Amino acid sequence: MRPINKGNHPQAHGSPVVFDTYGNARPYLINTIGDYCSYCENQITNLAVEHIQPKSQAPGIALSWNNLILK
Repeated sequence: MRPINKGNHPQAHGSPVVFDTYGNARPYLINTIGDYCSYCENQITNLAVEHIQPKSQAPGIALSWNNLILK
């Protein structure tokens, strides 16, 4: 797995961006970490948003910036 440094939660108009679905984080993730799979490190054009901790085990952080990566 490649090292991931996403930085701080994305901001819009001075406030943190709120994701109503985790898929909406995709452009922000690509903007900060690039269009690379977080697991295999290959550049991929059709990336999906993945949870670090599964939604079923940690539903309270399903939409948290800190729990989202690309695969």
